[in-house]
Formats: sequence, structure tokens, C-alpha cells
Amino acid sequence: MNKIYQKSFPGEKRAGFTLIELLVVVLIIGILSAVALPQYTKAVDKGRAMQAVSLLTAMNKAQQVYYMANGTYARSLDELDIGLPSWERKIENSPGIDYFYPWGYCTHDTRGGNIACNLKYSFGYLIIRLVPDNHLLICLHSGEQQAKREQFCKSLGFQKADNGMYVMNL
Repeated sequence: MNKIYQKSFPGEKRAGFTLIELLVVVLIIGILSAVALPQYTKAVDKGRAMQAVSLLTAMNKAQQVYYMANGTYARSLDELDIGLPSWERKIENSPGIDYFYPWGYCTHDTRGGNIACNLKYSFGYLIIRLVPDNHLLICLHSGEQQAKREQFCKSLGFQKADNGMYVMNL
């Protein structure tokens, strides 16, 4: 019986891969991973941001219900009648930070009911702020790498307003 890597007939070369063939395969795998990794991080970033948008949309609805019942917006997220996702964690000793999530954290403004989620993503932080009295989400993108953040806000569905900010009507 012939084995795979033995000569089948006298004078034939051994079957197998040369070093060049292996290097070409490794090079192809490297090129494919170099193309796929940035696309993967963009998809993860967009998923995190969409989680924050849906969470803030739910918080806006809860703020509107609270306002109708009390005549003012809630000063704390704990006052809202909303079921928060199971992966949130209340921060007890962090003033100003209400809830910490795997992708960032959310804070509230005690004066006007505004809520902001700070998102950690592949090139820094992005802030999405809820302004309940105007029914708006604002995507804040200042700082370094502003062009990337601005593009990211556009990809989430935010529209550029007259004042240059990216907003989404709720």
C-alpha cells in the first residue's frame, strides 16, 4: 500500500507542500484578516451605539410619562418607571454616573432631565445625549478624530442640524 507522502512510482517526487506554497497561504490569510478586522470593529461599535440609542429612546418615553404625571422631568434614573437591561450595574460611589454598561456609562442631569450615554468604541468615546423636552437625541462628536466620529453619527441615522450638531428626532 502506498502512503500519502511516499513515492507511488520510482522516480516521482514526494507529494506535499513547498515552503513557497505555505507562505502564499499565510499571506492570503493575513490579507483577508486585515480587511475583515476593521469591518468587524465597525459592526461592534455600531451595535453598541444602537443599544445606547434604543436605551435612550426608552428613557425618553419614561421621562415623558414622568413629566405628564409630575409636571417635571425625573432628577434620577431611579425615579423612572423603566426596566433597564440585565447587564447594567448601578454605581454607588461614583457621583454623576448612574449606570455602567459593557460599552460605557450613562449619567443624568438633575436640572433638566437630560441623560447622556458615553460610549466606548474603537477610537475613543462618543456621547449621545437625550434632551427630553425637545424629544431629541444629540450625537456629540467633538475632540480628536472628529471626522470619524461625525461619520459614525451619520451612520447611526443622525441628521446634521443648522447649528452643526447631529440630532435624531424621537
